[in-house]
Amino acid sequence: MRSSRSNRRVLGLLAVIVLVVTACSSGAKVLTEDSFISEMNAICRTATRAIDKLDTSAPSAVSQAADIMSTAWDTLTKLVPPKTLKSDFDDFTANLDEQITQATKLQKAIKAKDEAATNKISVKLDTLSKDGDKLATSIGADKCVGTTGGSSTSGTTADTTSNTSPPNTPLPILTTPIETAPLNTAGSSGSTTANSLDGQLKAPPGYTWATSDPYDATALFKDPVLGSGIASYSSGKLKSAADGSLTEVYIIEMKAAFTQAQTDAYLAFEGVAGGVDVTTPKGLPARLKVGAFNGADALVLNSGKIGISIVTATGVDGAAILDAVVYETK
Repeated sequence: MRSSRSNRRVLGLLAVIVLVVTACSSGAKVLTEDSFISEMNAICRTATRAIDKLDTSAPSAVSQAADIMSTAWDTLTKLVPPKTLKSDFDDFTANLDEQITQATKLQKAIKAKDEAATNKISVKLDTLSKDGDKLATSIGADKCVGTTGGSSTSGTTADTTSNTSPPNTPLPILTTPIETAPLNTAGSSGSTTANSLDGQLKAPPGYTWATSDPYDATALFKDPVLGSGIASYSSGKLKSAADGSLTEVYIIEMKAAFTQAQTDAYLAFEGVAGGVDVTTPKGLPARLKVGAFNGADALVLNSGKIGISIVTATGVDGAAILDAVVYETK
């Protein structure tokens, strides 16, 4: 399957809700474009710090994130944008307001252990997040695109007793971080070997980690868009106890949340750029490409700083395996 590819690899989960928080503003004064964007970016940077400090395993995490967003909304709406940015900015703040509403609903659904409602609200939040990113990009406020990485509204695992986390959450796989041992380098060519997932993550029920040759990720680290932003990269093969079939798993962690350019490059690198968007049984949004590689299908999820790629024999449903890797490897 994909082991033979010389130009592959990754780790990434869920596109991420734009979260902005407190910062000083310049009151009712109409700002120039540059000044306005600078202030907006400052608010987003502050938001990142505030959200990242949350304990994502706490039951109140989603509620706390919503409070941060509310404070951000109050601050943002005191800014007076120039006419050239007003339309997009009004849409951006309206989008953020709706995220706050949905985050409040999400907290209630998680508390009630209502899996169906949790998934439905999470999908809506994911859509709002992507729309917010597009608006921030249009404005030119790059710090407001994917601002919080894995820590976002739906990016908080508020109830760790539940087996269902919303799509944008720092999933259980991240709650207990993967070991990020330094990557091995060998030879004058600087060949880079991926870390092995065996020993970093326990295999989900019904699977064991199979012994496999180290994966050469040199091409990934030389990728002009992704390379310098990679924090760690790991790979492994899951062997099914039921039929002995093998599934390849690749996990990438970025130093900061995926930018849109990195997301595009990542999906292309994983062979799913021309695929279709799907939802797993547990509500995770992913990109599927049938026949992504010779005799193999690929399913990719990326959000915040994390990306996960599942490669199976063509025709094998990798969605349940993705769910198992995300939710059952704690």
